[in-house]
Formats: sequence, structure tokens, C-alpha cells
Amino acid sequence: MVGIVGLMLASNWYMQFWLDKLIRKKHEWIDFIVATSYVPPDWSEPYTKRIARLVAQKAAPHRIKAVEKKAQAAYQHRLAKLMQYVQYATLIDGDALRQQIKTDLSNAGAWWREGGGVIFEDAAQEADDEED
Repeated sequence: MVGIVGLMLASNWYMQFWLDKLIRKKHEWIDFIVATSYVPPDWSEPYTKRIARLVAQKAAPHRIKAVEKKAQAAYQHRLAKLMQYVQYATLIDGDALRQQIKTDLSNAGAWWREGGGVIFEDAAQEADDEED
């Protein structure tokens, strides 16, 4: 009997873990992007840390730019995946809402491509200032 209860608890935890990973996080990212137009911190944190480390090491600006370029590609890829999710998600009710979310995400992606909405802009600016 105790084994069955333990199995049920473990199964419940496992399902909550995957629900969080597969659904809840996506909706949090969508909400964050629609509300702020910024890259979610979960996405930018690894790149921000890497850029900060490069700046602290006084790395060449081209190395920092390479990390920024890689980050931009990753952001655009993840945004495309989110937009695909919005297209088919049954948890988003109504075509008008679905279209509005896709438009908002698309506008944020365009802003990101122009250099906005990225957390690590200050680190890159510091690197450029040091070069001058």
C-alpha cells in the first residue's frame, strides 16, 4: 500500500515537472514578451553571463559581438518556436487572441533584430567604449 502511494506521489511530481517545462514556461514567456517586448531573462541569462565574463577579461570586441550574434539567432529561433506553439495551442482561446499574440510576438522579434529588447546591451556598449 505504501509503495502504491509513493508511486502515485512520484508520478504526480513527474507530471508537474513536465507540465511546468512544456506548457507553463511557454505561457510565462509569451506573457513576458507581450507585456514588455523584451527577451525573457531565462533566455538571455546564459549570454549575459558570458558577455559579462568576456568584458571582465577585456576580450576583443569581435568575441563579444560573436556571442551577441549567437544570442540573437537563439532568441529568434525560440521566438519562432513560441509563435508556432501559439498557432496550434488549444489553451489559447479564440482566433482573435491568437492573432494578436502572434502579432505582438512578431513585433517584438522585429525590435530584437534591430538591436532592442536585449538585456546585455550595456555590456556590449562598455566593450565598445573600451575599444575607443
